[in-house]
Amino acid sequence: MSFVTSAEEALSLFEKSPFEVVVTDLSMTGMSGVELIKKLNQEYPNTRCLILTGTADLQDAVKLINTTRIFNF
Repeated sequence: MSFVTSAEEALSLFEKSPFEVVVTDLSMTGMSGVELIKKLNQEYPNTRCLILTGTADLQDAVKLINTTRIFNF
């Protein structure tokens, strides 16, 4: 298990050794959780992605479900 403070750090770790599961926040400084999930979907399609957030609304959930391969929201 690894913990990082940004999407950029997460992608850097993936270059060394991909993870099977990623849990990310929706809203982050720099690259958003949605952008991170999209990159992971493209480069590491077998990685399961979960999003946790305290700021989402129904529109955010629908957008994520329709534009990414997330395991859970």
